[in-house]
Order: sequence, then C-alpha cells, then structure tokens
Amino acid sequence: MPREKTKQEKERFAIRSLALAPDTDEVLARLSQDATDYTGRKVSGSAVVRALLRYADAQGYEWGIANLCPLIENEMSGGVLWGKKK
Repeated sequence: MPREKTKQEKERFAIRSLALAPDTDEVLARLSQDATDYTGRKVSGSAVVRALLRYADAQGYEWGIANLCPLIENEMSGGVLWGKKK
C-alpha cells in the first residue's frame, strides 16, 4: 500500500507596506543583491527585511534598547512620522 503524503503547511505571511526614501531603497537593493550573490539564488527585499528583523529579535531586549532604539529615534526625527506620540 502506498504511503500517504503529508502536506507540509506553508508559513503564512503578513503583508506590510514600507515607505523607503531613495537612499534607503538603494541600501535594500544592495543588500538583496549581495545576498543573491552569496546564495546563488534571487533574494527578495522581503527576505532581507525578515532576516534583519529576526537578527534584531535574537539580540535581545537590551541590545535593542542600546543599539536599535537610538537609530529608530534618529529616523523619527528626520521628519517622517506615522502615528501619534504616546
């Protein structure tokens, strides 16, 4: 009797929109191209963003506060604000 094939569940993705300045968009394109060169496969900007988010999450809370939050604050002081100040 043939074995039943198990269906591997695909990971669900949340669709998000990002607003990137031209210089930041160039960085994302460069990182995507670098990753493509490294892996030998086409790497999307979404894959780069997911990897960066997972990396930041793996560093832990203290790293985020010390290293990431000042960069976020700097981004927000650049004049592009979405949402309300708490």
